[in-house]
Order: sequence, then structure tokens, then C-alpha cells
Amino acid sequence: GLFRNRAWELISLPVSKENEAAVCTSMIAGVTEALAQYPTTTSQDRALLADETLPYRKEMAVRVRLAEKTTLNDVSLYFEQLLERLDGLEYYQERRLRDLGLLDDNGDSTYDDFFKDGIA
Repeated sequence: GLFRNRAWELISLPVSKENEAAVCTSMIAGVTEALAQYPTTTSQDRALLADETLPYRKEMAVRVRLAEKTTLNDVSLYFEQLLERLDGLEYYQERRLRDLGLLDDNGDSTYDDFFKDGIA
């Protein structure tokens, strides 16, 4: 229940910019490789579907293949867009320091003065 939900929430949050970039790059590469395995392009599939003499079973197979490719392209686009937004994400270290009250809302340290004044 509650622990599982909290654990799932935590593991879905960004860890570090480097980690997120590696995930994005890996996913894009995997999708590119998967798309390269298909014997036709999406344009060729659309052309096949425009043929009114295409047998029903072949039409259904082409529709499934086209849907798979569309989904893969959507996944690639998602990770390409995420890769462009990495600078704006909050990562584990920032979240943790903020939770401890060691970063303010602007992301600035709240403990610099602590060391500067010789307290520590």
C-alpha cells in the first residue's frame, strides 16, 4: 500500500542530470534500432493501406505494424523533448537539500553563512 506508492513515487523522480541524459539517449537509441528492424517505412505502410485491393488480413497486419511504429516514434519524441528540458528539472541532491531546509526556494544555500561566520 502506502510504502509501495511512496517508493514508486521516489524512483520515478530524476536522480541526476547525467543519469537522465543516459536514460534518454539509451531510449532514443533503442527506439531507433527497433524502427530499423521493420521491413517498411511508415510512408510505405500508409501507401499499402491506400490500396483498396489489399487483402483484409494483410491490411490488419499493416495497421498493427503502423501503430507499433507510431508508438515507437512517440516514445522517441518524448525522450528527445525530455533531453532538451534536463536543465530545468530538480534532481535528487536538490530535493534532498531542500527537504532538509538547506536550500531556499531559489535553490540557494541556506547554510553558507553558517560556515562563513565561523560557527562550524
